[in-house]
Amino acid sequence: MSELKTKKYTVGAIKYVDINEHRLGAKVNYLLTESRGTEYFYSKVGKLEQKIAEKELYKFVRSDIYTSLFYQYSTEVSRLIVSPSFTIEQTDEKRRDTFAKQRFTYLNYGVEVDYMRQINQTSAITVSPYLRVRNLKESTVNNIESYKSPAMTEWTLHDLAVKSSNYQSYGATARYDVKFNNIPTMFAQVQYEQTRYNINKTNSYIGMSLGVTF
Repeated sequence: MSELKTKKYTVGAIKYVDINEHRLGAKVNYLLTESRGTEYFYSKVGKLEQKIAEKELYKFVRSDIYTSLFYQYSTEVSRLIVSPSFTIEQTDEKRRDTFAKQRFTYLNYGVEVDYMRQINQTSAITVSPYLRVRNLKESTVNNIESYKSPAMTEWTLHDLAVKSSNYQSYGATARYDVKFNNIPTMFAQVQYEQTRYNINKTNSYIGMSLGVTF
């Protein structure tokens, strides 16, 4: 009945400079995602069903300009990485049949810290705190105010409230790697994250995982 095709384009540049135990760097990335939705219409006479039309009615475009700086300090048993970032994010979504549309432009700031220390020859621990902030710069919205389904109306309004809000997200990941004889390195990881929206909503996430590094 419908089909969604998505194309992604990306281009970037990165530069590093090493000075003894220090490494400095900068990165610039541009990402473009374009999705187009086509709906198909059929006619049925008796047992025969035939496609009579197809229309491209939906379009979604997202573009991101991502920039970040990079600092790394390394010793024989430890490594520290600090990486602040800034992103301009823009989304444009529309339907041609109902003239519904949403356009948002966000400014995203963040900083990530990654500290790894080798405990002994077979184990290491890594701690990675981070902070992300999203600010809405501008928006254009022309949504359908109501649907036949009350659940769809509620879903659309809730989605719009989240997209129109600012938030702060912070969290940390702790990881322990250990290597045994004759088997790959195993790790255990714990992550905590909390996101606070300016619409008095808070999301919290706690995750634990076990894995193997080949």
